[in-house]
Amino acid sequence: MTTTPSTAVDFDHILQSVGSFGLYQRLILILLAIPSSLISSWVAFAQIFAAASPPHTCFVPRDFVTINMTDEEWKNWTIPLEDDYFHKTVKFSKCKQFDTEIIDHKIVINKSSIVDCKYGWNYNHDIYDTTIVTDMNLVCYNDFWPAFSLMAFNIGGLFGNFCIGHIADRYGRKIALFLMLAVISIFGIASAFATDIYTYVALRFFVGSTFPALFSLPFVIGIELSGPQHRIMLNTAFCTFFGLSFCFLCFIASLLRHWKHLLIVTSAPSVVIIPESPRWLVLKKRYSQATDILVRAARFNRRSACQFNRLQWSHI
Repeated sequence: MTTTPSTAVDFDHILQSVGSFGLYQRLILILLAIPSSLISSWVAFAQIFAAASPPHTCFVPRDFVTINMTDEEWKNWTIPLEDDYFHKTVKFSKCKQFDTEIIDHKIVINKSSIVDCKYGWNYNHDIYDTTIVTDMNLVCYNDFWPAFSLMAFNIGGLFGNFCIGHIADRYGRKIALFLMLAVISIFGIASAFATDIYTYVALRFFVGSTFPALFSLPFVIGIELSGPQHRIMLNTAFCTFFGLSFCFLCFIASLLRHWKHLLIVTSAPSVVIIPESPRWLVLKKRYSQATDILVRAARFNRRSACQFNRLQWSHI
């Protein structure tokens, strides 16, 4: 996403004539803050909640004799204790149980033998109803998968930034932005319906291809629509909106305790009404379209559109 120095200087002069940061730019800033801050922060961080690993222990079935025991009593009978060196205490094992057998519909517990979980896991639902961990049992020997899915998301960003940058320079900022929003809507919602971890990781890779380009590209559009004296303020505004959007995401995650619902809401289709970057249009010698946008900006900013119409592009 480049602009030659001479073009930048001349275009900055033109922006002064139409208003370098008037009502038009402020409206566009609000529209740009939606994909740049709200959507990008949700896309980047919603998966952290979706891949959360709640406390868990081995599930051990009960018989008609033990059915009336409390959960704590049953854990004392079936789950061994292990040292928690971090908290300097002991806790119930997450991945081990005392060996049990079902004989004539009765549970026989052998406390001299400790084995891996044989029947699945019990998950604590105080914070999350479901996550990909609870739905796909990504614990114990499979506990690396949640972190691997986050890594796949970030690797997707490496490839996506290169491709999006090329598309934005060749075909326009607006096309690149709408392409990213389409990718998020399609693959983000599809990931909420993944039934196995392999599909989920693959879909999160494609969602990750839009980040951090989804944050930086609208910022570039805002910079190219505004004068140089306002760029520090724009940077501060975008970063502030990003932080506030993440705080709002935490509130949403506390309400949507099911990971599928959270991913659907944070990947929902978004429509952003923004113009193409006039600076990019000038760089591509599409002067007529650039003129239309700048005349519209001049009218919003209550500047003389007819004065701008007399400007010539030949020196750029």
